[in-house]
Order: sequence, then structure tokens, then C-alpha cells
Amino acid sequence: MPDCLKKVGSFVNAGDIISIVGNSGEMTDGPHLHFEMWYNGNSLNPEEFVTF
Repeated sequence: MPDCLKKVGSFVNAGDIISIVGNSGEMTDGPHLHFEMWYNGNSLNPEEFVTF
């Protein structure tokens, strides 16, 4: 299971480590990180805020 290093509602800055990649879940085929962004109950497109 991935280790989350930040809590819900935490502010983060560029370069902050927020989680460590893991291999949990029934449908996984290798290490990965499930990443979501939410604001006021609405999901956001991370690509509008983060350069991957």
C-alpha cells in the first residue's frame, strides 16, 4: 500500500513529496500512484495545475 505523506487538506508546495508509489489494488499490474485533486467537493483535472 502506498504511504501518504500529507493529510487531507494539507497545503503543499512545488517539490513536496506527497506519497510513495506502491502496488496495491485488485487491478494493478505494477507500482503506481493514484493521484486525484479535489476542491469544494468537485474533482479537478491535475494537468491544469501540475506539469507531468
